[in-house]
Amino acid sequence: MSKPTTDPPSQAYLAKKREAMAAASSSPSGATSLPLDGTAGGPPDLDAWALACDAAATAAESWPTALTSATGAAVKTGFVEGPYATGIRSVLWIQDFEASKLDRVVALLGPPFESVIRNAPLWDGTFQSADVVGAPAADVKTVSWRFSACPLWPRDLLYLFHVKEIGGKKAYVYPSVSRREGYGKPTSCCRVRAKNMFPSIDRIERLADGRIRLVHMITTRLGGLICDCCYNSCFESTVLQTYASEADKWRSVIDGDAPLY
Repeated sequence: MSKPTTDPPSQAYLAKKREAMAAASSSPSGATSLPLDGTAGGPPDLDAWALACDAAATAAESWPTALTSATGAAVKTGFVEGPYATGIRSVLWIQDFEASKLDRVVALLGPPFESVIRNAPLWDGTFQSADVVGAPAADVKTVSWRFSACPLWPRDLLYLFHVKEIGGKKAYVYPSVSRREGYGKPTSCCRVRAKNMFPSIDRIERLADGRIRLVHMITTRLGGLICDCCYNSCFESTVLQTYASEADKWRSVIDGDAPLY
């Protein structure tokens, strides 16, 4: 994998990153109860959304493996059941890393979200650009994320980024929101709006043998002319292959020595 061509991070940037990580790790559980607007489905506030995503990810770990990536990640797919079921296919991959790689995993997930943006080209082949466009709460960012959906029209997402400690696990959740006041304004134009639906989560968990497990689970409403039924039935194979490739890129980045921000 090629190394990033951006300049090395400045001391001021690194100091900002350390402060953001310290703030995230010291935030008390349950401190954020930001109301959601229903765009993403799921519970009505951000804290409950994170807790429900964690429960959904735990349940999904028992789904049968649909595909094993080249580096051994388990790729799974299915439909979340219960009161917050959206009827949209969820896809996840699961893989374990050595404990010594935790800092590199966190560098790809954040905070700060600026590091996520700078590192995204290393693992996300569809990524085009992103911006933090709002901060509706002290520990919440609003993100405008733009990506290729070739051969479809380019897409964008407008979602909240929040990190929550849940029972010794670290959960990163990404519920989509609307354009309404209080969430910040998106910066995209000439794109189709896709959505992160419930559940959409990355979760870091320390295993009994000392390794760390990363569960990456996203539920996508692709938008435009692609209805949920079409996405569920016609895109399954493509999405599974995309997730397998993404998991392999994560493995390459985490186990490699390319500089991260």
